[in-house]
Amino acid sequence: MLRFSHAGPPSLVLILRVGPRGGLTTIEIKAFVPAKDFELSKSFYRDLGFTVAWSSDGLAYIRHGNTSFLLQEFRDGIDNFMMHLLVQDVDAWWAHVQDQGIVAKRSRS
Repeated sequence: MLRFSHAGPPSLVLILRVGPRGGLTTIEIKAFVPAKDFELSKSFYRDLGFTVAWSSDGLAYIRHGNTSFLLQEFRDGIDNFMMHLLVQDVDAWWAHVQDQGIVAKRSRS
């Protein structure tokens, strides 16, 4: 097994396993999502319906179904980061966001 990790934000972990015939089989690729406010960010993903599978000081494993990422406390230097979440029913997700009051909770006055 080979593990590669890029240290600078945003970080990315790539885990590869050599297959039985010498080919490369990917296991997963996971982004480290930077968070200026780590606790607030974990709360946001919980409100969306994600599970915080584990958390330590400054790092959390966040998942929903078969999708997951690592949330990393990173207070300085976040200039640009985008994440794409593809869902089966966008209307159901939007209704969930509204029902949970997620936008209102995080709106700045």
